[in-house]
Amino acid sequence: MERLRALRQERNISQQKLADIIGVTQQAVYKYEHGLAQPDFNTLIHLSEFFHVSVDYLIENPEFDRTITYSARGDGDKDTIIDIDITPTEYHYLSLYRHIAPETRQHLIHIMEAIVNKDVTEE
Repeated sequence: MERLRALRQERNISQQKLADIIGVTQQAVYKYEHGLAQPDFNTLIHLSEFFHVSVDYLIENPEFDRTITYSARGDGDKDTIIDIDITPTEYHYLSLYRHIAPETRQHLIHIMEAIVNKDVTEE
């Protein structure tokens, strides 16, 4: 479960701290991250709730990253339909964005715009 390790490292959490939070041993977390053992269903639920991700994302379900078209009504105009092609991984990051404080969102947006502008000028 490489995504488990990546999520844990992104949050700068030790294996022991994560183990304490989800109620397993540090050795169990090590084994999950290195593919030596699989967490049981309840542990998967605890991990997905803690990291705000789906179980599919955690277990690296190959179907998870296929593109899906989400349809929604546009703001204001009841007849407007917005179709967005987005992968579940992209949706996951958008979901995380919703948990960020508004002032932090602005910093994140500026960083992303700077990266995109830098990439565009280098092409």
